Amino acid sequence: MYRLFQREDCPFCAKVRHFLTKNGLSYEAINVPKLGSERKELLALSSVKTPEVPALVDGDTVIQDSAKIIE
Repeated sequence: MYRLFQREDCPFCAKVRHFLTKNGLSYEAINVPKLGSERKELLALSSVKTPEVPALVDGDTVIQDSAKIIE
């Protein structure tokens, strides 16, 4: 199952949620704090350099940026 680090009020995150749901892909939505510096769980992932959302996690693979996730 995918894990989606996101914010409910983020339009880019909404785009990814819509894509995942439309394509029947199961995911766990993980809501992150508004301030990037407080996104400790996201920043703890080894390949994450910035706290940007949306971030889709599949095992050891992390993809940030809604366009790249949908691609």
